[in-house]
Amino acid sequence: MIQASAPGVSVVIPTYNRAPLVGRAIRSVLQQTHQRFEVIVVDDASTDPTEEVIRGLNDPRILYIRHRQNRGGSAARNTGIEASTAEYIAFLDSDDEWLPRKLEMQLAALSKGRSDVVMVYTGICFVNAGGQALRFRRARHAGKLDELLLERNVIGTTSSALIARSALEDVGGFDERLPSRQDIDLWIRISRRGRIACVPEPLVRHYVHPNRITADPEAKVRAYELMLEKYRVDFSVRPRAKALFLYQLGLWQMKLGERKPAERTMREALFVHPLAKVGAAWVLVKLGIRPQAIYRQLARISDALGRREVG
Repeated sequence: MIQASAPGVSVVIPTYNRAPLVGRAIRSVLQQTHQRFEVIVVDDASTDPTEEVIRGLNDPRILYIRHRQNRGGSAARNTGIEASTAEYIAFLDSDDEWLPRKLEMQLAALSKGRSDVVMVYTGICFVNAGGQALRFRRARHAGKLDELLLERNVIGTTSSALIARSALEDVGGFDERLPSRQDIDLWIRISRRGRIACVPEPLVRHYVHPNRITADPEAKVRAYELMLEKYRVDFSVRPRAKALFLYQLGLWQMKLGERKPAERTMREALFVHPLAKVGAAWVLVKLGIRPQAIYRQLARISDALGRREVG
């Protein structure tokens, strides 16, 4: 068990219609080896028995807050931040869970790190709905990550983050305008406030299933469009990052079946930076291949090139 003198943590869990899952997430917090925490569950106007499940856990460390109207995950997280009282704030999606030493190891990394570290994230275990492990992703990037994050999300799920409350207050929390990608947006702004550290071990079990917001192509397209405008100045001096961002936008436009917008997006990406995978995407669109087939082929190309870039 971690010593009582260690910093306290406010754990913010946003949830919406996840009655069968939210109990599992909360129990994974209650079973942490580090026990100085409060759990703030923000119910974003659920219509299922979510409230009954949470109150049934009957733990005085759990604070239940309910939105009168559904406002989205970012607003729910911001509500939790406002209600929090601890020096550090951790986030856990209501369909994910933590391994028992997650908070302990993050706080240990903070105590051993530089004084300007404002966030610690961990590795991730991706699992299917049945709990079977699909793959592991170790955390390995640390320092000032804002430029790297403009190219790709090297941190991963919100459920892995532990952030200094002062840093969250300085940057203004989550951007509620974004229907998706709000995690990357926050990581970029946090990284400009201080350094980011990591615990390599996969200490988060991240469940992959179709009804996550990350599977909503309309939300993805809108988010990428908003992010391109929000970071317009940054992208103007980082053509590779902009091309990669446009490439991802084009993929989601194709998944929606929006061939013409996807073609325009890929053409712009090629003009900005001659990335091989963007060229492949543009050619596939021009050939008129069905959007579903394009998406599958481009995902394979993206994975292969991504591994080559990282390796």
